[in-house]
Amino acid sequence: MALIRLFLLLTLSFLPLLSSCSEPKPIRIGFVGGLSGRVADLGIAGRNGVILAVEEINRNGGINGRRIDLLIRDDQQKPEVAQAVVTELLHTGAVAIIGHMTSSMSISTVPLMNQAQIVMLSPTTTTTELSGIDDYFLRVLAATNINAAYVADYLAKTGIGTVAAIYDKRNLSYTGSWLRNFSSAFEQSGGKIIKKIEFESGNNIHFSTLADQIIDSRPEAVLSVANALDTAIFAQQLRKKKSRLPLFGCEWAATEKVIDLGGAAVEGMVIDQFFDRDNQQPEFLNFRKNYRSRFAEEPGFATLAAYEAANALFTALRQSSGPTQLKQTLLKIGTFSGVQEDFQLDAFGDSNRPTFLSKIENGKFRRIK
Repeated sequence: MALIRLFLLLTLSFLPLLSSCSEPKPIRIGFVGGLSGRVADLGIAGRNGVILAVEEINRNGGINGRRIDLLIRDDQQKPEVAQAVVTELLHTGAVAIIGHMTSSMSISTVPLMNQAQIVMLSPTTTTTELSGIDDYFLRVLAATNINAAYVADYLAKTGIGTVAAIYDKRNLSYTGSWLRNFSSAFEQSGGKIIKKIEFESGNNIHFSTLADQIIDSRPEAVLSVANALDTAIFAQQLRKKKSRLPLFGCEWAATEKVIDLGGAAVEGMVIDQFFDRDNQQPEFLNFRKNYRSRFAEEPGFATLAAYEAANALFTALRQSSGPTQLKQTLLKIGTFSGVQEDFQLDAFGDSNRPTFLSKIENGKFRRIK
């Protein structure tokens, strides 16, 4: 009996030591993006960028000794699905969510984030509908008013006076915002949009009919405000009809998919973006090497934006006292290290990131000097 009591006493005395040696509880963060359907290229690229950042920080000891536990969800580019998966992530104890990758999905879930007082840090949402608002939505890319105006200014300077445009109403928070900003800037420069055609991205789009309507309006240039897949197919239909009209796109379409699917039809297309694939800075070359080693493909703009969003979040987590203080910590830090350049968040969590134009030449994005 005395031996049993001694054993129990020794066992109990070791429990605090065992507890103190256990691994600290991981920090849960979520990623939400469109991982299926027509916008999957954007979502998958963003997911991979976050995975790379999480794996790197975990190899280096995590956040103050705590590993990052990444929870990945597919919003399917459907508002009801986006709301369901965001609600699920909040219930699992995610301290922040990186996402969404499209503006319409962000618009649908920001109220949930505000109610929970949990940060949503988006890599690629750029709608002006979320600009200048004191909420829990933050982003690492500039809003559409900056990007679209840049394209409009370029067209005006090259002597193009009339444009016909198509835009995808399925992501209207982005495409509508982009087209309004473009129209305002283009008209101030003396230009005019003579035709606007909306469509809803899906499997039953008659791009041949859209191309006919665009050509019949007799513009000097054609603008596609849509994802990479739809932009590529539309360009092919234009070229099949022997149209040589200059083509312009938006940053949503600036993924490698537009080149892979568009082929010769997208040669010469001008697209605005912030991601310079020919950048020679050591930080970018190292990032590119690590990404290619991990995923056996080249990184795109969504990959880089998501990777930088994740690292900005990690920087703030090191300094924050808890999830409800994370927003203020991010805003207080303000300036974050980027792979190609630093970026800033203003008092509302918006980023004023420089943009530039690229042209597709010989199957590659080439920066216009």
